[in-house]
Amino acid sequence: MEIKKFKDVVGRIKSLPTLPHVFYKIVETIETPESSASDVKNTIENDQSISAKILKVANSAAYGYTREIDDISQAIVILGFDMVKSIALSVSVFSTFPKLDTSTRFDRELFWIHTIASAESAVLIADKIGFTKKDQAFLLGLIHDIGKVVLDYYFFPEYQRVIAKARERNCLIRDAEIQILNFDHTLIGAWLGEQWLFPDSIIASLKFHHQVHKAPKEYINHVIITHLADIVTRTAKIGSGGDDNIPKISDIVFEKTDLFPESIDQIVQQLLNKRNYIETFFKFLS
Repeated sequence: MEIKKFKDVVGRIKSLPTLPHVFYKIVETIETPESSASDVKNTIENDQSISAKILKVANSAAYGYTREIDDISQAIVILGFDMVKSIALSVSVFSTFPKLDTSTRFDRELFWIHTIASAESAVLIADKIGFTKKDQAFLLGLIHDIGKVVLDYYFFPEYQRVIAKARERNCLIRDAEIQILNFDHTLIGAWLGEQWLFPDSIIASLKFHHQVHKAPKEYINHVIITHLADIVTRTAKIGSGGDDNIPKISDIVFEKTDLFPESIDQIVQQLLNKRNYIETFFKFLS
């Protein structure tokens, strides 16, 4: 993409949304093992929006408590820190881009369900390939398509045409983006990641999850997880990334990991078994 064109594009994004402080605290614990989990707990406790969602989940029938849980510290104990981090990350991302007060072809609810499913899928994939940072895998899946929300939010008329083109031609939304906009959501997502000071591993995953062959060698596993998480979720048909097509799995996946096509089928089935959980999780957060 030409530099001038890119500057024109980002110039239209006048006021970049900011992520909640708790998001960065959690990313810090994910990226830096020696960072304090208690700091994250304190940050979560002081974020009213996230605390409310955590209490809502803790009081759900799924956890079987007969009396109301109204203490955030107790809720964290009940849910476990991994679940709490998942809730906090999800709420942080969802709240950053509120739904537009207008009709749109881009179904934001189905999109967020797709992202949660991709996050869960990424964790399953990480387990299969021996990637030990499960929290990081969750985050990779959760935000892999964040560029689409930016386009829908800041380039609304054009993105309506993109969605219409993808449906008309039954093609990947990325292909329609390139045809109409001359750039795609991965470029915007990576740019956004840079503005938000994301780690290089996450930026690489945002940028290259549709072009695994271009990924930096040091982040190839991150990109593979993100690439596969999207494909597995599309195959399972949980939520929607804006189109219903399933991209081809990059040959690099099988070259760089011990996965086989049968392994992917197993992950799809594991994800399908989590469908009710994923959809319920979204309802609690929305």
